[in-house]
Amino acid sequence: MNKVLPKGWCAIKINELASHKSGNSKLIKGKFHKSFDDRLYPAFSASGQDVWHDKYEFEGRALIISAVGARCGKVFQTDGKWSAIANTHIVWTNEHLIDYQFFWYLINNENFWDKGGTAQPFVKVKNTFCRAIGLPPFPEQKRIITKLDKIIPRIDAAQRAARPDSANHQTLSPGCAHRCGYWQID
Repeated sequence: MNKVLPKGWCAIKINELASHKSGNSKLIKGKFHKSFDDRLYPAFSASGQDVWHDKYEFEGRALIISAVGARCGKVFQTDGKWSAIANTHIVWTNEHLIDYQFFWYLINNENFWDKGGTAQPFVKVKNTFCRAIGLPPFPEQKRIITKLDKIIPRIDAAQRAARPDSANHQTLSPGCAHRCGYWQID
């Protein structure tokens, strides 16, 4: 990074802020439950949390990247017991260095990611995580999160109002659809 950073910020490679691994390629979306049952656990595909599994593979907070397809680079938040299936990538933040929510805002941008492929695009997580970013100190991260939490719902509402044909339009923010320990897109 050759830019002058604001006072208190530091240049750091993304791979120093978080660890990552591929979702389980042996877990295929079509073999899972499509509806919730108390005995099932959320499972994330490249479309988000849209299926349920008899078992869970992970426990705790993480970010799930849609790794393949037209919406690759979309990032979903999870917590609790869950699985990540084929065509996803899992990210765990180092919360001593970066705020989880701040990191989600940073990477939940389909244009943030290095990509490959043409007919079937995919994110290049390893390449992307080798990039350096300007990292603000924690108080500034919290201030940025507070501002984004306030303005993004207003932007989403303005986008919906500007597109009367947008019944299927997906918004930028996590909205208020918090259930079962994960966020969904509106």
